[in-house]
Amino acid sequence: MSAMLGRCLVTAVLVLSGAPVLAANHYIRAGAKGDGKGTDWTNAYPTIPASLQRGDTYYVADGDYGSHVFNDPLSGTLTITIKKATASDHGTAVGWDPSYGDGQAVLKSQLHFMQGYYVLDGQTRNEADWFAASAYGFRLDHNNQDGNIVIQNYGVPISDITIRYIYVDAIYQNLPSTTIRRYAVDTDGYDGGSTAKRLLFSRMCVRGSNNVWFLRTTEGAIVEYSGSDGAAGNGTNHGEIVNLYYSGSNAIIRYNIFKNAYLAGGGTALVAITYANGLQFYGNLAMDFGVGDGAVGFLGGDASHCRIFNNTFV
Repeated sequence: MSAMLGRCLVTAVLVLSGAPVLAANHYIRAGAKGDGKGTDWTNAYPTIPASLQRGDTYYVADGDYGSHVFNDPLSGTLTITIKKATASDHGTAVGWDPSYGDGQAVLKSQLHFMQGYYVLDGQTRNEADWFAASAYGFRLDHNNQDGNIVIQNYGVPISDITIRYIYVDAIYQNLPSTTIRRYAVDTDGYDGGSTAKRLLFSRMCVRGSNNVWFLRTTEGAIVEYSGSDGAAGNGTNHGEIVNLYYSGSNAIIRYNIFKNAYLAGGGTALVAITYANGLQFYGNLAMDFGVGDGAVGFLGGDASHCRIFNNTFV
Protein backbone atom coordinates (compact mmCIF):
# COMPACT_ATOMS: atom_id res chain seq x y z
CA MET A 1 0.00 0.00 0.00
CA SER A 2 2.77 2.44 0.91
CA ALA A 3 4.59 1.63 -2.34
CA MET A 4 1.46 2.40 -4.34
CA LEU A 5 0.99 5.68 -2.48
CA GLY A 6 4.61 6.60 -3.15
CA ARG A 7 4.15 6.04 -6.85
CA CYS A 8 1.01 8.17 -6.88
CA LEU A 9 2.79 11.01 -5.13
CA VAL A 10 5.69 10.92 -7.57
CA THR A 11 3.27 10.92 -10.51
CA ALA A 12 1.47 13.95 -9.10
CA VAL A 13 4.74 15.86 -8.75
CA LEU A 14 5.69 15.13 -12.36
CA VAL A 15 2.35 16.37 -13.65
CA LEU A 16 2.56 19.54 -11.63
CA SER A 17 6.15 20.25 -12.63
CA GLY A 18 5.19 20.01 -16.31
CA ALA A 19 2.18 22.35 -16.05
CA PRO A 20 2.24 25.16 -18.64
CA VAL A 21 2.77 28.71 -17.48
CA LEU A 22 -0.34 30.76 -18.23
CA ALA A 23 -0.01 34.01 -20.15
CA ALA A 24 -0.76 37.21 -18.24
CA ASN A 25 -2.00 40.70 -19.01
CA HIS A 26 -0.12 43.83 -17.97
CA TYR A 27 -1.13 47.49 -18.02
CA ILE A 28 0.72 50.66 -19.03
CA ARG A 29 -0.65 54.14 -18.38
CA ALA A 30 1.22 57.44 -18.59
CA GLY A 31 0.94 59.28 -15.28
CA ALA A 32 -0.11 56.23 -13.25
CA LYS A 33 0.45 56.79 -9.50
CA GLY A 34 -0.03 53.28 -8.08
CA ASP A 35 2.69 50.79 -7.22
CA GLY A 36 3.89 50.66 -10.84
CA LYS A 37 3.83 46.87 -11.09
CA GLY A 38 1.43 46.78 -14.04
CA THR A 39 -1.10 44.43 -12.47
CA ASP A 40 -4.16 46.61 -13.20
CA TRP A 41 -5.02 50.12 -14.39
CA THR A 42 -4.56 51.69 -10.95
CA ASN A 43 -1.13 50.14 -10.51
CA ALA A 44 -0.09 50.38 -14.15
CA TYR A 45 3.45 50.84 -15.40
CA PRO A 46 3.88 54.57 -16.15
CA THR A 47 5.85 53.69 -19.31
CA ILE A 48 6.69 50.60 -21.34
CA PRO A 49 8.94 48.53 -19.08
CA ALA A 50 12.45 47.81 -20.31
CA SER A 51 11.92 44.03 -20.04
CA LEU A 52 8.77 42.31 -21.29
CA GLN A 53 7.55 38.80 -20.55
CA ARG A 54 7.32 36.31 -23.40
CA GLY A 55 3.78 35.07 -24.05
CA ASP A 56 2.13 38.03 -22.29
CA THR A 57 -0.01 40.95 -23.46
CA TYR A 58 0.60 44.60 -22.54
CA TYR A 59 -2.29 47.07 -22.80
CA VAL A 60 -1.39 50.74 -23.32
CA ALA A 61 -3.67 53.62 -22.33
CA ASP A 62 -3.92 57.02 -24.02
CA GLY A 63 -0.96 59.30 -23.37
CA ASP A 64 2.64 60.04 -24.34
CA TYR A 65 5.40 57.43 -24.14
CA GLY A 66 9.09 57.32 -24.99
CA SER A 67 11.10 55.31 -27.49
CA HIS A 68 11.66 51.62 -26.86
CA VAL A 69 14.12 48.86 -27.71
CA PHE A 70 12.49 45.43 -28.03
CA ASN A 71 15.27 43.02 -27.12
CA ASP A 72 13.63 40.41 -24.90
CA PRO A 73 15.25 36.95 -25.10
CA LEU A 74 13.33 34.47 -27.21
CA SER A 75 11.44 31.57 -25.65
CA GLY A 76 10.53 29.25 -28.48
CA THR A 77 7.77 30.91 -30.48
CA LEU A 78 6.18 32.77 -27.57
CA THR A 79 5.05 36.20 -28.76
CA ILE A 80 4.86 39.47 -26.84
CA THR A 81 1.78 41.52 -27.74
CA ILE A 82 1.53 45.27 -27.15
CA LYS A 83 -2.02 46.57 -27.68
CA LYS A 84 -3.66 49.95 -27.51
CA ALA A 85 -6.40 49.72 -24.89
CA THR A 86 -9.91 50.37 -26.19
CA ALA A 87 -13.41 50.41 -24.70
CA SER A 88 -14.03 46.86 -25.93
CA ASP A 89 -10.56 45.41 -25.35
CA HIS A 90 -8.65 46.59 -22.29
CA GLY A 91 -8.14 43.50 -20.13
CA THR A 92 -9.11 43.92 -16.49
CA ALA A 93 -11.83 46.31 -15.33
CA VAL A 94 -9.90 47.06 -12.11
CA GLY A 95 -9.09 50.76 -12.15
CA TRP A 96 -10.31 51.17 -15.73
CA ASP A 97 -11.63 54.57 -16.82
CA PRO A 98 -13.18 55.05 -20.29
CA SER A 99 -10.92 58.05 -20.85
CA TYR A 100 -7.93 55.67 -20.97
CA GLY A 101 -9.18 54.16 -24.22
CA ASP A 102 -10.96 56.88 -26.19
CA GLY A 103 -7.88 58.54 -27.69
CA GLN A 104 -4.37 57.78 -28.81
CA ALA A 105 -1.10 56.51 -27.40
CA VAL A 106 1.76 58.58 -28.82
CA LEU A 107 5.13 56.86 -29.01
CA LYS A 108 8.07 59.24 -29.25
CA SER A 109 11.18 58.92 -31.38
CA GLN A 110 12.01 55.34 -32.44
CA LEU A 111 10.92 51.74 -31.98
CA HIS A 112 13.82 49.32 -32.41
CA PHE A 113 13.17 45.58 -32.67
CA MET A 114 16.30 43.54 -31.98
CA GLN A 115 14.47 40.23 -31.53
CA GLY A 116 11.48 38.63 -33.22
CA TYR A 117 8.05 37.40 -32.14
CA TYR A 118 6.27 40.66 -31.35
CA VAL A 119 2.84 42.07 -32.20
CA LEU A 120 2.33 45.85 -32.01
CA ASP A 121 -1.38 46.54 -32.49
CA GLY A 122 -3.01 49.98 -32.28
CA GLN A 123 -6.42 48.31 -32.83
CA THR A 124 -8.24 51.32 -34.36
CA ARG A 125 -8.27 53.73 -37.30
CA ASN A 126 -10.84 55.44 -39.54
CA GLU A 127 -11.49 52.96 -42.34
CA ALA A 128 -13.18 55.72 -44.36
CA ASP A 129 -10.00 57.84 -44.23
CA TRP A 130 -6.73 55.97 -43.85
CA PHE A 131 -4.83 59.28 -43.65
CA ALA A 132 -6.62 60.58 -40.54
CA ALA A 133 -3.73 60.59 -38.06
CA SER A 134 -5.76 61.04 -34.88
CA ALA A 135 -7.88 57.93 -35.51
CA TYR A 136 -5.02 55.45 -35.16
CA GLY A 137 -4.62 53.76 -31.79
CA PHE A 138 -0.85 54.24 -31.93
CA ARG A 139 0.97 57.23 -33.41
CA LEU A 140 4.74 57.27 -33.71
CA ASP A 141 6.23 60.78 -33.57
CA HIS A 142 9.59 61.13 -35.36
CA ASN A 143 11.02 63.49 -32.70
CA ASN A 144 13.66 64.54 -35.27
CA GLN A 145 14.84 60.95 -35.80
CA ASP A 146 15.33 59.76 -39.39
CA GLY A 147 14.61 56.07 -38.59
CA ASN A 148 11.21 55.35 -37.10
CA ILE A 149 10.60 51.58 -36.91
CA VAL A 150 13.91 49.72 -37.07
CA ILE A 151 13.97 45.91 -37.32
CA GLN A 152 17.62 44.89 -37.22
CA ASN A 153 20.28 43.41 -34.99
CA TYR A 154 23.61 42.77 -36.66
CA GLY A 155 23.94 39.09 -37.51
CA VAL A 156 20.65 38.11 -35.84
CA PRO A 157 17.71 36.99 -38.03
CA ILE A 158 14.62 38.81 -36.77
CA SER A 159 11.34 37.22 -37.79
CA ASP A 160 7.66 36.97 -36.87
CA ILE A 161 6.82 40.63 -36.28
CA THR A 162 3.36 42.10 -36.90
CA ILE A 163 2.83 45.86 -36.86
CA ARG A 164 -0.67 47.23 -37.47
CA TYR A 165 -2.90 50.21 -36.81
CA ILE A 166 -0.08 52.71 -36.31
CA TYR A 167 0.36 56.15 -37.86
CA VAL A 168 4.02 57.01 -38.45
CA ASP A 169 4.60 60.76 -38.49
CA ALA A 170 8.03 60.74 -40.15
CA ILE A 171 10.06 63.84 -41.02
CA TYR A 172 8.25 65.54 -43.89
CA GLN A 173 10.24 66.82 -46.90
CA ASN A 174 13.38 68.92 -46.10
CA LEU A 175 15.90 66.27 -47.15
CA PRO A 176 19.54 67.31 -46.73
CA SER A 177 22.08 67.10 -49.55
CA THR A 178 24.00 64.41 -47.66
CA THR A 179 22.96 60.74 -47.72
CA ILE A 180 20.91 59.69 -44.68
CA ARG A 181 18.67 56.78 -43.68
CA ARG A 182 15.32 58.52 -43.49
CA TYR A 183 13.36 55.28 -43.52
CA ALA A 184 9.99 54.88 -41.81
CA VAL A 185 10.49 51.10 -41.62
CA ASP A 186 14.07 49.80 -41.92
CA THR A 187 14.90 46.08 -41.92
CA ASP A 188 18.40 46.03 -43.40
CA GLY A 189 21.33 45.62 -41.02
CA TYR A 190 23.91 45.28 -43.85
CA ASP A 191 25.26 42.19 -42.11
CA GLY A 192 25.57 39.85 -45.06
CA GLY A 193 22.62 37.55 -44.78
CA SER A 194 20.42 37.50 -41.66
CA THR A 195 17.15 37.45 -43.61
CA ALA A 196 13.95 38.41 -41.76
CA LYS A 197 10.87 36.28 -42.40
CA ARG A 198 7.18 36.58 -41.61
CA LEU A 199 7.03 40.36 -41.31
CA LEU A 200 3.53 41.85 -41.61
CA PHE A 201 2.78 45.56 -41.91
CA SER A 202 -0.98 46.04 -41.98
CA ARG A 203 -3.31 49.03 -41.73
CA MET A 204 -0.51 51.52 -41.21
CA CYS A 205 -0.09 55.03 -42.53
CA VAL A 206 3.18 56.91 -43.04
CA ARG A 207 3.42 60.63 -43.64
CA GLY A 208 6.74 61.82 -45.06
CA SER A 209 9.96 59.74 -45.04
CA ASN A 210 12.26 58.97 -47.98
CA ASN A 211 12.18 55.14 -48.20
CA VAL A 212 8.90 54.27 -46.53
CA TRP A 213 9.20 50.48 -46.24
CA PHE A 214 12.90 49.66 -46.67
CA LEU A 215 12.50 45.88 -46.74
CA ARG A 216 15.86 44.59 -47.87
CA THR A 217 17.09 41.26 -46.45
CA THR A 218 13.52 40.00 -46.06
CA GLU A 219 11.66 36.98 -47.39
CA GLY A 220 7.92 37.15 -47.96
CA ALA A 221 7.26 40.48 -46.22
CA ILE A 222 3.68 41.77 -46.52
CA VAL A 223 2.50 45.39 -46.74
CA GLU A 224 -1.29 45.63 -46.90
CA TYR A 225 -4.20 48.06 -46.42
CA SER A 226 -1.76 50.88 -45.68
CA GLY A 227 -1.18 54.45 -46.83
CA SER A 228 1.82 56.58 -47.72
CA ASP A 229 1.61 60.34 -48.21
CA GLY A 230 4.33 62.82 -49.13
CA ALA A 231 7.47 60.68 -49.45
CA ALA A 232 10.42 62.80 -50.62
CA GLY A 233 13.65 62.19 -52.52
CA ASN A 234 16.59 64.10 -53.96
CA GLY A 235 19.85 63.46 -55.81
CA THR A 236 21.61 61.85 -52.85
CA ASN A 237 18.57 60.21 -51.25
CA HIS A 238 16.79 58.23 -53.94
CA GLY A 239 13.32 57.32 -52.81
CA GLU A 240 11.06 54.28 -52.99
CA ILE A 241 7.81 53.57 -51.18
CA VAL A 242 8.79 49.89 -50.93
CA ASN A 243 12.49 49.07 -51.37
CA LEU A 244 13.13 45.39 -52.08
CA TYR A 245 16.31 46.04 -54.07
CA TYR A 246 18.92 43.21 -53.94
CA SER A 247 17.38 41.08 -51.21
CA GLY A 248 13.63 41.41 -50.67
CA SER A 249 12.16 38.39 -52.44
CA ASN A 250 8.57 37.08 -52.50
CA ALA A 251 7.07 40.23 -51.00
CA ILE A 252 3.31 40.82 -51.15
CA ILE A 253 2.23 44.45 -51.58
CA ARG A 254 -1.55 44.66 -51.74
CA TYR A 255 -4.52 46.98 -51.25
CA ASN A 256 -2.48 50.09 -50.40
CA ILE A 257 -2.82 53.77 -51.28
CA PHE A 258 0.36 55.66 -52.21
CA LYS A 259 0.04 59.38 -52.96
CA ASN A 260 2.04 62.59 -53.36
CA ALA A 261 5.37 60.78 -53.73
CA TYR A 262 8.58 62.35 -55.06
CA LEU A 263 6.81 65.22 -56.75
CA ALA A 264 9.92 67.41 -56.40
CA GLY A 265 12.18 64.67 -57.83
CA GLY A 266 14.46 62.00 -56.44
CA GLY A 267 12.10 59.07 -56.80
CA THR A 268 13.36 55.97 -58.60
CA ALA A 269 10.33 53.67 -58.31
CA LEU A 270 7.34 53.20 -56.08
CA VAL A 271 8.50 49.60 -55.64
CA ALA A 272 12.16 48.76 -56.40
CA ILE A 273 12.64 45.11 -57.36
CA THR A 274 16.01 44.64 -59.04
CA TYR A 275 17.38 41.22 -57.95
CA ALA A 276 14.26 40.73 -55.82
CA ASN A 277 12.19 37.89 -57.22
CA GLY A 278 8.61 36.78 -56.72
CA LEU A 279 6.88 40.12 -56.02
CA GLN A 280 3.08 40.11 -55.88
CA PHE A 281 1.76 43.67 -56.34
CA TYR A 282 -2.02 43.91 -56.66
CA GLY A 283 -5.07 45.91 -55.65
CA ASN A 284 -3.06 49.10 -55.03
CA LEU A 285 -3.88 52.72 -55.87
CA ALA A 286 -0.95 55.02 -56.69
CA MET A 287 -1.66 58.67 -57.49
CA ASP A 288 0.31 61.86 -57.96
CA PHE A 289 3.87 60.59 -58.04
CA GLY A 290 7.10 61.17 -59.92
CA VAL A 291 9.62 58.36 -60.54
CA GLY A 292 12.50 57.98 -62.97
CA ASP A 293 12.71 54.21 -63.49
CA GLY A 294 9.08 53.09 -63.57
CA ALA A 295 6.33 52.73 -60.98
CA VAL A 296 7.37 49.11 -60.28
CA GLY A 297 10.87 48.11 -61.31
CA PHE A 298 14.36 49.55 -61.32
CA LEU A 299 17.02 50.57 -63.80
CA GLY A 300 19.39 47.70 -64.62
CA GLY A 301 19.66 44.18 -63.22
CA ASP A 302 16.86 41.64 -63.26
CA ALA A 303 13.97 40.18 -61.29
CA SER A 304 11.89 37.11 -62.07
CA HIS A 305 8.50 35.60 -61.31
CA CYS A 306 6.93 38.95 -60.40
CA ARG A 307 3.20 39.48 -60.79
CA ILE A 308 1.73 42.98 -61.09
CA PHE A 309 -2.04 43.12 -61.68
CA ASN A 310 -5.31 44.86 -60.81
CA ASN A 311 -3.71 48.17 -59.77
CA THR A 312 -4.65 51.76 -60.57
CA PHE A 313 -1.94 54.30 -61.45
CA VAL A 314 -2.93 57.96 -61.71
